[in-house]
Formats: sequence, structure tokens, C-alpha cells
Amino acid sequence: MNDRTTLRTDLNVFADFNPKLPESYRPAPYLLLGNIQPELQKSVRAQMGGVKLSGGDTMNYWINDFRAQLLETIREWDFLLINDSEARLLSGEHNLRRAAAKILGMGPHTLVVKRGEYGAVLFRRDCHFIAPGYLLEDVFDPTGAGDCFAGGFIGYLAGQGVEPSNGEINMVDLRKAVIYGSVMGSFCCEKFGVDRFRSLTHQEIEVRYREFQRCTAFK
Repeated sequence: MNDRTTLRTDLNVFADFNPKLPESYRPAPYLLLGNIQPELQKSVRAQMGGVKLSGGDTMNYWINDFRAQLLETIREWDFLLINDSEARLLSGEHNLRRAAAKILGMGPHTLVVKRGEYGAVLFRRDCHFIAPGYLLEDVFDPTGAGDCFAGGFIGYLAGQGVEPSNGEINMVDLRKAVIYGSVMGSFCCEKFGVDRFRSLTHQEIEVRYREFQRCTAFK
């Protein structure tokens, strides 16, 4: 369940989609751009005049068929969230460390490589952080876990009021954001769709966050 093969992509309603943000949305300081055509991501980013921290996701379809647009789009981002196969495809490098170095040279100052059940790796130009995946007893449906990871990641940073200073963000905040992302992704896998989040409490999130701390702490 850790591997994915894209057999076909149908744009459907997104084929002629041209998002226009309401004026009330445009001053928002944080922006997470979901996986969609790079030109649309760029258009939304351009409408956000007050954004302090922005980034998003992409996939193999856009990397292969819209590469020039994608490169122009991510050049304006603070962070990029992709899986390991997408990182290799985007960079042309099989080794993740070399792949990360190339991608960080494309614009984003922060890269998170999601590795499914094996966790995630956060890359900056001068360091990296490796987080394990949460060991679930039962995996019901992993669909959407990557999006939930992204929500937890940017949600934590937004909650802390984090913003880059000349491209720099406190590494402690970024590490915590990765763990909260992993926590939210793990809850997603426990039920179908968004069902687990209907009853999820803040206390449950914090308990699982602290479990991550206990499982990874060492001296």
C-alpha cells in the first residue's frame, strides 16, 4: 500500500477551473496549495497579497507534462511537500539527499519528502530531519493521508504564527510541524475518508504527538 501507479488522470471539473478568491480570503497569511495544475496554483498565489508562508503539493502528472509551468510556480513557494518517487522524478536524482539538494535549488527553502508508512524527511539547505511513520495496528484506508499530513504541517506553523525571515524558519518549529503532520496522517488511515476526523479531539492529537516524542527520544 506504499506504492502508487497513476494509470490515468481526468481533469473533469478542473479542466476549465479558474479560481477567483473572495476579497476576505486574500489577506490570509498562510497558504497551502493542493495538488492541481501549476498555472492555477500560481494564479491563486498571485491573488494572496498578504501571504507570509506558502507552499503546496504536486504529482507525477504535472511533473511530467507541465514541468516548465511547475518550475515557475514552485520558485515562489516557501515549502514543497511531495513523496519520494515524485522527488526523484522532479530532480532526476535517485538518491534522496541529492534529489533534495536539486529541488531546494529550484526555489523552496523547505522540502518535505513523504514516505508513506516509513515516515517523512524534512530537508533544508544545511540540515535534514527524519521522522518515522506512526505504527498503526490496523490500516483501514490510506487515501488522503498525504493531504492530512500537509494540513497538520501548515496548521501547526500557522497556529504558532511562524513566518520566514529571509527564508529562515526555526528548525524546532519545522520538526514539530512534521510530527503533527505525521500525527494527522496516521488518524486519516484509521477510517474511510474523513470519518475519523468527525470524532477526533485535540487531546487525542496531543497524546499521539507525545507518543512520537517518547518513541524517538534518545541520548
